[in-house]
Amino acid sequence: MIKRFLDIITGSFTMLAGAALVMMLLQISLDVFSKYLFNTPFLWTMDVVASYLMVAIVFLPLAQVERENSHIRVELLTNGLASQGRRLVLIFSTVVSAIYFAALTWRLWGDAVGKYEIGEYVMGEAQVTVWPGRFFVPFGCGALVLLLLYKLWRYLTDSAFHETEEQQAASGDHFDE
Repeated sequence: MIKRFLDIITGSFTMLAGAALVMMLLQISLDVFSKYLFNTPFLWTMDVVASYLMVAIVFLPLAQVERENSHIRVELLTNGLASQGRRLVLIFSTVVSAIYFAALTWRLWGDAVGKYEIGEYVMGEAQVTVWPGRFFVPFGCGALVLLLLYKLWRYLTDSAFHETEEQQAASGDHFDE
């Protein structure tokens, strides 16, 4: 039940990030096309790309990257440990990561709400409302926190889960129950 919920969240956020990537491709292509063909570029392209699309592409799929064990791993010290030692290191790093990203989510959610309340916008070549893009970061980090808590629970209740995780990280497959 919990895993299914996390699969839906991570999958949905990843699809949104993919849609943002396609939108960025189209936005920039149309802007270049308009600039060189009609000599009238879109004034708001850079603001939209920087304030919305790039942020969504980076932060929304964070949980999916963790789900697939695709974050950068340095195993120089842990390869020499016994299975139980590696499990303890995984538990510790998962706790630290969950605390860090929970604090980040909390802080950035407050910032996003504050920017919403004042109606933040940028005044470049065109006025662009940017406060909605501020919510992508806490949404992505919040989904990562939920996934980390799930993985922590699995590490604590299933002693073989970390071995499955290590095998799947080495193979590139994501975890499954």
